[in-house]
Parts: sequence; structure tokens; C-alpha cells
Amino acid sequence: MPKARDLSHLSRVSKSLAVSVAHAVEQQEGEAMPTDSHPPVRERIPFSEARDEGLADDLYRVHAKGTTEFRMAEIAIEPVDEPSIPEPEWLRLEVVGYHYGDSKPAPTDYEVAIEVTLPPGAKGFEVIGKNRTERLPVIFD
Repeated sequence: MPKARDLSHLSRVSKSLAVSVAHAVEQQEGEAMPTDSHPPVRERIPFSEARDEGLADDLYRVHAKGTTEFRMAEIAIEPVDEPSIPEPEWLRLEVVGYHYGDSKPAPTDYEVAIEVTLPPGAKGFEVIGKNRTERLPVIFD
């Protein structure tokens, strides 16, 4: 199993999915990911589908799924830190994977989710991946 990363910024669902994907990839390849040689590389990864679901008031769960190009130690959806934009029109979320530089190509299907609160005045979510960006407008009652 890959070394534990600080996942405190992720929701319980995202943490569980990130660990499950890492374990599935490890089992698929039959070998452990290298962890001692250097830290993992963070990069945007492609996604094929994104969707959101309302949970309560301004709380939403945003999902993304697709196929990675490399064996990943972790896959997650993470907020884009933009402190210069106090009230963004679209809450930007990146689909990212963490892998080790010497990872072998090994396409793997994944699905991840994150629970987030929509800021006041925002129109919805903008999901950003390596291959595309998709806006998910929220319909207010």
C-alpha cells in the first residue's frame, strides 16, 4: 500500500475512494508502488464524466470518473486555491492523480467524489481535468 498522505482536506467519501483505487491498482499490478525514491508527482488527469448532486442547502457532492494513464497512488477531486477571487462565479475543482515518476503506463478506471459547500453567489462547479473542463450549473429552487 502507498505511504499515507495527508487527506484531511478531502471528504470521507473521497478518502475512501482514493484508498480503494490505490489498493485496486496495487493488486492489479501485483507489486507495490515505489515510495522511498522520491515524492509523488501531482498532475491533472483526464475524466470522461462529471456530475453533482445536492445533499443539503449549499452542500453538494461532485463526482468525476474516467481512466488514468498511469498507476496512481491516489486520485482525488481538489478545490483550486484562488485566494484572489473571494466570491468566484464558478467553484473550480481539479481532477488530479498522484503517481511516482517511474510509474509504468497502466490505464485504470476510477470514480472519485468530494463534498463541497457552494459559496454564496456561485453559479455552480467547474470541473477541470487534463483533457477538458466541464461546468455543472446548480439549479436553485
